Amino acid sequence: MRTHKQSDFARTDTDDFARAHIMFDVSHLLAWLLLTIVVPLIAPVALLALLALSRRFRHRARELLHRSIREGQLCWTAIALSAAATYEAADVLTRIALAGDTSGEIALGWGFVGCHVLIIVVASVIVLLGVMDAVLAEDAGDYTAGATPLLIRTSIGLVLFSAALSARSHMWAMAN
Repeated sequence: MRTHKQSDFARTDTDDFARAHIMFDVSHLLAWLLLTIVVPLIAPVALLALLALSRRFRHRARELLHRSIREGQLCWTAIALSAAATYEAADVLTRIALAGDTSGEIALGWGFVGCHVLIIVVASVIVLLGVMDAVLAEDAGDYTAGATPLLIRTSIGLVLFSAALSARSHMWAMAN
């Protein structure tokens, strides 16, 4: 029968603590991804898909879903994601600066802030262009016209890029 030394128990407790800490970090990141990235991306599309359950809009659900994307409405999600990520990065930058750290983390943080601000500006312009196209089409009596395919692809790409960049900047913020 083997007897354990005190250091064996200490090592085991430390290993258990490290594993628990990693599991907490992973579950925290997954919860953050779900609530901050996945829900804002999927909720608007899922809610519009619910129109198919309504008798009045059942035959127009696909058209309304496409119209919301065509008019740049998904960019509101990119704006919200980038605004939240900008706040988080600026908060971390403040803490780093107050600690007197002059490492490359400050440059990376300002890079995240700059990219998110640029996304906010570009997404706002896309929303504006989508609304302008919709109004012009409506004035012309053509309710099926709207934004160009390039604007639609840019809108979708910008939302996905904003989500990925928000996740990356959040991981940077958690590490600092």
